[in-house]
Amino acid sequence: MLRWLRSEKARRFLILCGTCVCMGVHAEPFAFVPNMEDSTVSVIDLASDSVVKTLAVGERPIGVTVANDGSKAYVASLVGRSVSVIDGRNLDVLITKPLDISPKSIAVNSTQSRLYVAGRRVPVSQTQFGNEPAVLLVLEANTLALLAEVPLENTGGSNVAVSPDDSQVWVTQGSYAVAVVDTARNAVSQVITVQAGDLSPLTFGADPRVAYVAGSSNLIAVDVSSGLPKFQNTHMMAGRGSSGVALSADGERAYLAREGLGLDVYGLDDQKRVSFVRTGEHPSGVAVHPDGSRIYVVNETEDSVAVVDAKTLAVVNTIRVGKQPVGRGRFIQPPKPGAAVAAVASVVSVRKPWIWNIALGVIALLAVFLVLRVFRSR
Repeated sequence: MLRWLRSEKARRFLILCGTCVCMGVHAEPFAFVPNMEDSTVSVIDLASDSVVKTLAVGERPIGVTVANDGSKAYVASLVGRSVSVIDGRNLDVLITKPLDISPKSIAVNSTQSRLYVAGRRVPVSQTQFGNEPAVLLVLEANTLALLAEVPLENTGGSNVAVSPDDSQVWVTQGSYAVAVVDTARNAVSQVITVQAGDLSPLTFGADPRVAYVAGSSNLIAVDVSSGLPKFQNTHMMAGRGSSGVALSADGERAYLAREGLGLDVYGLDDQKRVSFVRTGEHPSGVAVHPDGSRIYVVNETEDSVAVVDAKTLAVVNTIRVGKQPVGRGRFIQPPKPGAAVAAVASVVSVRKPWIWNIALGVIALLAVFLVLRVFRSR
């Protein structure tokens, strides 16, 4: 054994181990932010809060969703009339599939077997929506093969969310209704009327019995544990509508991207506003870091993503991305149920994560160097 450890193979093996440790510091998770004007996706390494790659996709990407395990990201391109699948590990576009609709939103189920794409059948030469038929496409998540089509009302297709048990897909329709699609039958089972107005984002949280729909003045919590939905209004301050909603992993807070403001934070237990954070004039999406420590707000007109500390609710970083970024959907791997904010939240670890990356890399290389010195001296 000692002879092998002194061999050239052992030295190469130890060097490789040290390299892997260094590379591991910069591994996933990532954020995938579509840039409409550039027709690209900015890939953000959440360890360093920096853009590490820019990928070309279809024209004017608008919808995005990331698998629960972060292994893939799916991007829907409005004008390009296509869906692109991105490898969440190698950060390459695996496939781009043309569609016969102009997609506006996209969601993937928990088993990563089905992809749900909502949009309208707009003629290729047409660039704006009118009263064209709306539809929800059901695709096989890996090959993007078409499995089913679910007709929607003409006002449907703006936002899509899949229930945690994969039994339902919710699609917003206009300003006051949500279509609930039964995934076993691939058909609309009911239409829920919600008095929110200007419906935009919707999501499911850690509790599978509750869905959340955001409107112009309310965040509606919908109890879906029984056949008849029950509503509970979380009233918000006066202001314009929401363009994104995300929940903390513990289910205690809701983070909303609010027009003219930035980030609005609400407690879901007491239904009171906790705070607000000015991130940009026209935020277009919000997501939470998988460990719950940071909140990411996409700023459409500022061409940036604001990073907000979940404890202090202060902007700790601003990441420059492409032109006209839009975070319609889940652009970050979701937090695991029960995940808590990291215990260590020092200024260095939050504001300068790259310092820790460099430090860990140096330590790993020093360890390899010392081991090699020991064996050479024997």
